[in-house]
Amino acid sequence: MTLRISLLGTVELNRDGQPLKLAGLRPPALLAYLMISGRPQTRRHLTELLFEGPDDPRGALRWTLSQLRKSIGTEVITADRQSIAFNRDVDYWFDVAAFEAGDNDLYRGELLEGLYLRDAGPFNAWLLVERERLRSLYQAGLEKRLRDRQASGDAAAAEE
Repeated sequence: MTLRISLLGTVELNRDGQPLKLAGLRPPALLAYLMISGRPQTRRHLTELLFEGPDDPRGALRWTLSQLRKSIGTEVITADRQSIAFNRDVDYWFDVAAFEAGDNDLYRGELLEGLYLRDAGPFNAWLLVERERLRSLYQAGLEKRLRDRQASGDAAAAEE
């Protein structure tokens, strides 16, 4: 049962080839943050990151977490009273990790393309930095590919 998570470009999730739908904008934002940070996050930090506006940010986080778990499975996101984390023991594939490991062809667009959260300045700032970091990696990968093709003497491939 492999969970495939693609966050570069349009968000795409599927389990065993079956597409999964995430309701709203904050569930994919929460998933991206948990995946990319790579460590458990305190509930307090996540409420400060994702919810500047709601009267009950902890309630908003609980709703977001429940929507995320309902969509991708309760075993995928671990949570207790203090922290929330992505369960790296589940069978999953993550495009950002594969891209960072060198598969430049996985870059289909910016991280969480088109996503912007109203009333979540800290998250939007984090997202901007991550988008730029990944874009820079992509650019460096393209430059390396060009140098390699030029060095091999393959003018047609270099021109492409």
